[in-house]
Amino acid sequence: MKQNAIIIVKLDSPTSRESEWNSWYNTTHAPARLAVPGFNGVRRFMQLGNTMPQCTSPGEPKYLTVYEIDSPNVVNHEAYINNKNREIALPPDSFEFLTNNTSRLARGIYKQKFPEVKYQIPPTQFLLVESYNVPGNRQQEFNAWIGSEYFPAVLKTPGIINCRSFKLTGEVPPRTINGGSLSEFLAIYDVEDPEALNSEIFKAAGTSPRSQWVNSQITNKTCVVYKRIFCKLPH
Repeated sequence: MKQNAIIIVKLDSPTSRESEWNSWYNTTHAPARLAVPGFNGVRRFMQLGNTMPQCTSPGEPKYLTVYEIDSPNVVNHEAYINNKNREIALPPDSFEFLTNNTSRLARGIYKQKFPEVKYQIPPTQFLLVESYNVPGNRQQEFNAWIGSEYFPAVLKTPGIINCRSFKLTGEVPPRTINGGSLSEFLAIYDVEDPEALNSEIFKAAGTSPRSQWVNSQITNKTCVVYKRIFCKLPH
C-alpha cells in the first residue's frame, strides 16, 4: 500500500576525498536503492549557509539525502536486504563502510502526514527543512494547525512550491551515531528562490495568535536551507 514516506539521511563526508566520495554516492550508492521496488526518487542536498537569519542549525551535518518511497515496508523488500548484506561485506576502506560510520550520521523513515496526496519531485533547486518535537498531548492540535492554517499561508509566498509535514515512524528503528540526531517531526518546503524565505509574506505566515501559541509548544526546533546537488528518478 502506498502511504507516502521518505528516508532521510543526514551526514558529513567520511573522507578528505570529498569530490570522489560525492561522485561515488551519486553513481553507485543512491542508484542501488532506486533499483528496489517502492523507491520513487532520490535527491541530495548540501547546506546553503546562513540564508535565513532566523534559522538555527547547530551541529547539523553538511549533506542531506531524501529518498521518496511508497511506504516504510520498502526496506523489508528482498532486493533491499540483499543490497544491504552485500554492502556490509565490503572492506573497511570502502566508501560504503566509511559512509555507514561517518560523523553525525542520522537515518530515519518518516511518514507523510500532510498533504494526503501523492508527491511528485519538482525541478526546484532549494529545500527548507524544519525539524522539531511536539508534546504528545499537543500533536493533534499541531497537525490541524499546520494543515489548515500554516501551510496554506506559507503557500501564498511566491517561490515556495510545496509544503509537507512528516512524523518519524516507529516501524523501522532510526539510526543515529557519532553525534547524529533526528527529530520526531519534519516540515519540508520545495523552494524556487531562497530569497522567498526572507519575504514578508513568508514571515507573516507564522505570526497569528494561534501560530504563536503552537510554536510555543514546539521544542528542539532547527531549520536548514539546502541547495540540491543531485537528483535521480527510477528508470
